[in-house]
Amino acid sequence: MMRQLCSLMLLGIFLMSCQTVATVPPATPTPALATPTSPAATSTAAVPTASATPTVRATVMATATQAPTVTPLGTVNGSLTPFQPLRNDQIVDRPFRKMRALTDGTRPYKIAAWSPVGTWIAATPQDGPGIDIIDVVTGKVTALVTDTFVLEPVWGAWTAGDQGFVCVLVSTVRDERWGVDCWLPDGSRSKNFVTDAPLVRSPVLLADTLAYSTDAAVLVNERGSERTVAAQPALTLALNVAVTPPRLAWVPSVANLEGVQVLVQSVDGEPALQVAAPGEGWWLPRWSDVGARLAVTNIGGRIGSIAGDGVQRRDLGPGDTPAWSPDGERLAFAGSSAGEEYTTRDIHVVDWQGNGPRLRLTDANDEQFFVSPSWSPDGTQIAFVEIDTGQIFVGNAPTNP
Repeated sequence: MMRQLCSLMLLGIFLMSCQTVATVPPATPTPALATPTSPAATSTAAVPTASATPTVRATVMATATQAPTVTPLGTVNGSLTPFQPLRNDQIVDRPFRKMRALTDGTRPYKIAAWSPVGTWIAATPQDGPGIDIIDVVTGKVTALVTDTFVLEPVWGAWTAGDQGFVCVLVSTVRDERWGVDCWLPDGSRSKNFVTDAPLVRSPVLLADTLAYSTDAAVLVNERGSERTVAAQPALTLALNVAVTPPRLAWVPSVANLEGVQVLVQSVDGEPALQVAAPGEGWWLPRWSDVGARLAVTNIGGRIGSIAGDGVQRRDLGPGDTPAWSPDGERLAFAGSSAGEEYTTRDIHVVDWQGNGPRLRLTDANDEQFFVSPSWSPDGTQIAFVEIDTGQIFVGNAPTNP
């Protein structure tokens, strides 16, 4: 049943939008996890903190739905360059070192996302609403959200030195407005964005830039100033604030997933650049932290990478949920080692350009299904979930091919 849940997770992303061991070793004993308690800060009242800023309010003007102006990027004779196959499709076993169970399965999880700075993992439970924060060192669990179902936690940081914050989509019941709430790992509320839009979809928030879609348009709010980037709704969004002006990678809404495409444009509303075309099946873009590179997932069960100039496009083989290493050179992903029949699911690492073999870091047996890889901020460890038990594991990532 949990394996069916894993397949439904990808579908859920689409609906909500419309990173020598023969088997996993026994869990390193960890303190028993008490039922997490929600800090008072998860109430509707904002908690004052030193870094807190006032709620940002934006009024969204209705816009007509229309197709974006698109310019193909990285073209050869007017067409996008083909996705290049793996240079080396060899599978090499490179088991995790010092792998341990961070949680004991008492509270099963489906997604684990490491904070950009610090030792925290945001995790969403399988059997109910909420987001928990888990300290990787102590195993302590803090419930940030208890009354809102969250598909995927979104981490960000105001500055490079910040401890990071986690953001979720919430509904302000009092006035039926929608917004994005953010908490610090200690449970105190950091920021809150509220909009008059009837529905906020695919929110992404980095630095002081919030990007989201309504059912009519893609909008960006920079430091309280909001504008329409595209007069068309998006299925998914990815935001890159490492460049000036910040850039969006997004997938326009379609009636059929066969028609998905990936567009890139700056938040100042320049014409969109096409990096994956309809009919190719690539979507769910994710920016690297450095290098302005994109990881993408194919509706056929494959992962790929796209260079910042759009010319170099690589098909990296079977897999999904690619997660960039902090240096932007490698991708961790979940997937079968061979073929696209997901009879087993392991965690792998591959070079973003397809150089060298695909490294298999786990060896799933018939009862194991590993998903949701996420890198530590220094790139030395990877967290992931075993979906049947809901346990979160952490292991040392390989340092060489």
